[in-house]
Amino acid sequence: MARKFATVLALFSLIALLGIGAASDHLQHGQQAAKGMASVPLRRMDTLRTRLEAAGSLEQYLKQLHDSLRQRWERMLSSSKFPKDSTASDADARVGTDAELHNFMDTQYYGDISIGSPPQNFTVLFDTGSSNFWVPSKKCPKGKKGRHCPVRDHKYDSSKSSSYQPDGRRMFLLYGSGAMDGFVSKDTVCVSNICVQQQEFAEATMDIGFKNAKFDGVLGMAFLEASALNLSTVFDNMVTQHKVQEPVFSFWLNRNPESKIGGEMTIGGTDQQRFVAPITYTPVTRKAYWQFKMDSISGSQGKIVCHNGCQAVADTGASLIVGPTNEVKEIQNYIGATSDNNYTVPCEKISNLPDISFNIGGKAYTLEGKDYVVKLTTKGKTQCLPGFFGFDLPSFEKLWVLGDVFIGRYYTVFDVGQSRVGFAQAKDENGAPIGPEVRNFID
Repeated sequence: MARKFATVLALFSLIALLGIGAASDHLQHGQQAAKGMASVPLRRMDTLRTRLEAAGSLEQYLKQLHDSLRQRWERMLSSSKFPKDSTASDADARVGTDAELHNFMDTQYYGDISIGSPPQNFTVLFDTGSSNFWVPSKKCPKGKKGRHCPVRDHKYDSSKSSSYQPDGRRMFLLYGSGAMDGFVSKDTVCVSNICVQQQEFAEATMDIGFKNAKFDGVLGMAFLEASALNLSTVFDNMVTQHKVQEPVFSFWLNRNPESKIGGEMTIGGTDQQRFVAPITYTPVTRKAYWQFKMDSISGSQGKIVCHNGCQAVADTGASLIVGPTNEVKEIQNYIGATSDNNYTVPCEKISNLPDISFNIGGKAYTLEGKDYVVKLTTKGKTQCLPGFFGFDLPSFEKLWVLGDVFIGRYYTVFDVGQSRVGFAQAKDENGAPIGPEVRNFID
């Protein structure tokens, strides 16, 4: 069944976040807040410093990121088919699933799940930018065909699960800097203590580009319309099997670099201790990824860009705010950033930088300078970079991606049942409101 991609997401990681996640103070790992509702503590990957050292410099790192994004988007936009069956050719079986795992770098959030009976434990990325679910497989070919077998401590072994059901259809996922090849199986899957039966997922027998990953696989949380082979997502099955209180999941991401708490995903509702009510919703404009209309982006003197409205995506897998190059340049000029290959601002002037408001659904979500500036230290030199990244999608509409810089300040709710995205002012780990209040926006 031919489908066109609804949009493409950028996965960035230029924020120096440190630490390993721990259980939430409000809802402990594996504990249900209510029947059909659970909290999953999230952990963060390694610090940006490690990646910068490997790249050699910030400039080289950004060049690698840009090249990788270009390759990924060109391949994705040239693909229009999802594989129909296990006999599909390599060309027909390629699915640009919008999750460049080779570049899931430093601020990607991951947590724990289990598969099978008795449970086999895995660490996965909870990705709102893709819809498929896969983990490494014990069934890996021998000899040369097995040279790209997943190198992981945890591999799914169907022979040890009494609830396993074979399927066998092939799944090949093509990424900008790698690929995953495997086959479909069914089994019981548990996220925290909410379990679904006969969940379809891919057993990966090949993954290229994930050698140094700190996770085992990916659990996609976008819409069914973006799913290869039309496989239902884990959350969709939670809804249809009546395992959740509400067809809603939500994210609280902790941007405090000193904290051990990476964040929290709530399944089946929201954690009211993590945000300031109310939540304001806006409808999804394209059902594939979490895309919606943004009214404008403004400063104290009025609109800066997106004057007549534009499309945006809320993405838990993106750390920066990404937009069309020329429009990002206008924002950089507005805040007084200067460019010598990369835009920077004087670190001592962060507190004096102008506010930037993202206007969505009649509400203004404002970021202060300390919210959107990223401090990076390489080779003993500290630079302050605005968290805006310009990138033009080839042959595609203008699109903004609101990543961690935004979601870290605004609690984000993904309402599958009503196809809408909600935002509210977030609280820090101690329960104190973060940043400016949400206010009404008058065009």
